[in-house]
Order: sequence, then structure tokens, then C-alpha cells
Amino acid sequence: MNGTRKEREREFKRQEILSAAIEIFAAKGYNNATLDEIAEASEFGKGTLYNYFQNKQEIYFAIIENIFEQFVINLRRIDSESQNLKEFLSGLVKFMISYCVNNSAAFMIMAHKRLSSINEKSGAMSDRMKTLMEEGQSVQLKKIEKAIKKKEVREFNPNKLLDLIRGMVFSYVYNQLACVKDKNFDIDKESEFVLSVLFNGILKN
Repeated sequence: MNGTRKEREREFKRQEILSAAIEIFAAKGYNNATLDEIAEASEFGKGTLYNYFQNKQEIYFAIIENIFEQFVINLRRIDSESQNLKEFLSGLVKFMISYCVNNSAAFMIMAHKRLSSINEKSGAMSDRMKTLMEEGQSVQLKKIEKAIKKKEVREFNPNKLLDLIRGMVFSYVYNQLACVKDKNFDIDKESEFVLSVLFNGILKN
């Protein structure tokens, strides 16, 4: 990153705190995680945490913001590389499954997210995070709406399709990794399975 050495050192420490916190939140959920545990895991004193974050909620939202930023960066890439909705959704599903598997702590935080005592309407959510959420939703909706207009697919509610895809992917991956504990989970094969059901259903022609 750019900036003075002092600024780089500050950002490094901030990221060290977030890296430790993501493991704590993933293991215990937002409600049960404590600043003392985050301080111990990051190997900083609790007082040091307050030099970077006002409270636990601010740390949590910083992690969520990082997760959304990675999602939007990859969403832009998938959008630019896809020629139609099928290619876009194929890239999206494969990325989502790959991200969940390769970033298990972040995935568990998102899985716990709706069970926490805070929500996205909280004043602690940054303008940056709101912008990322809006951009991510906009990119996906525009792709679907364009496909409907071009008659690539039948007419349906784009928001409901996105809810369906998120529900399919996240619930399925969570069940396989956290419940079934599938040690042989193959990202490519599982992505193809989800996509085959999404595009072709389960009935024989």
C-alpha cells in the first residue's frame, strides 16, 4: 500500500487485528465473541484495539466490509468476462462455492450474520460498505434484467432469483462442510452439480 511507514505500520496492525477477529467471530458468532478474546488472539493489548476500533461492532463491520469488497471485485471480473446470463451465473456460482471453501472463517461469519444481534441498518455500517452492497446487487440485477429483455430466459423476479441462488449455494456448502463434514468436497464437481440443477432442474426430458 502507499503512504508513510507509520501509515503502513498502522494498517498492518489493523489487518492483524481483523485477521485474529475473523477467527473468533467465525468460531463463536458475533454475540459470544469478546474484545478480550480478540486482543489475546491478535497478541495486542486490549487498549491497543481501541486505537484502531471503537468497539466490537466496528471490528465486525470492518470484516464484513472486506468480505463484500472481495465479492464485488470478483463480481466485476465475472461480469466483464461473461457474454450472457448463463456464463455470468456459472462464474458467480463457481466463485461463491470456491470462496466459501477457501475462506472458511469468512464463510462462517456470513453464515452466523443473520443470527447476530446487529443488522445492516446499524449506524456502524460504513458508507463504503453500503456502496459495495448496492454495487454488487446492481451488477447482478442488470445482468438478469438484460437477459430477460433479450429473451435469453423467461420472465421472473430478478431479486427472487438472486435469493434462490444465494440460498442454494450457501445452504448447500454449509451443510456439506459443517454438518456432513465432507472431507472430499470437490469445488468444480459441486459447482457443476449446483449449476445443473439451476439450469436444467432434476426431471428428465
